[in-house]
Amino acid sequence: MAAPTPAQKLGTNDVLPILEHCVLLENWTATRGGQGKSFNYYDTNLNKWRQIWMADSGGPLDYTGEFSDGAMQFVGWNLDAKGKRLEQKLTFFAVAPDTVRQLFEQSADGGKTWTPTFDGRYVRRR
Repeated sequence: MAAPTPAQKLGTNDVLPILEHCVLLENWTATRGGQGKSFNYYDTNLNKWRQIWMADSGGPLDYTGEFSDGAMQFVGWNLDAKGKRLEQKLTFFAVAPDTVRQLFEQSADGGKTWTPTFDGRYVRRR
């Protein structure tokens, strides 16, 4: 799956530090409708980063991650509409100053094979 070109704007994303800068609140609004939010924080109990995501369509995603091999890598899982467990990966890659690639991948076979489900590029607004 190829990353979208800059002309293919999929939405806007506002990321705000809250709670004394201990949590990053993400507010996503899709160009064609739909919204989502996430809370991102460092969990001192696990010594890992966490991301809890919820879209207006339901189906939360709960990730645990760390910075490794030059990228921020999260793993988690959720249930599909039939109740089957799906493994999830979320990776953030630095592309250039003020530009990040976000890749979502999913596995329905326990992590043996992975399918990209979203591959987007975020560019900081000025």
